[in-house]
Amino acid sequence: MNSYILAQEQKREVETSIKKAEIPAAALNILNEFWNDEKKADFYREFDGKSVSYEVKFIHNHHLLSMEFSKEGLLQDIEQLTEFDEIPEKQEILSNHIYMISTPNSK
Repeated sequence: MNSYILAQEQKREVETSIKKAEIPAAALNILNEFWNDEKKADFYREFDGKSVSYEVKFIHNHHLLSMEFSKEGLLQDIEQLTEFDEIPEKQEILSNHIYMISTPNSK
């Protein structure tokens, strides 16, 4: 019987809530293109054991958006939380998943 093991490097981060004033100025310049002070946002400092980064989480166009910046304020990552129902290919994804589950393993 074939067995599949998915391995992922374990992510160990310490996320600490901070104030907007603690975010690097360069990061705020980029952030201000997507967000303004009228909207609620959560600010964090992250430490992964090696480096410090900053993350801002807020609502943008009805989605939770997360922007991560280096300690110098350079944009590193943007993540958008999307509901599964909003993904156009969701039926294909479900069909493929169901097919993989229902297909018996063969040698």
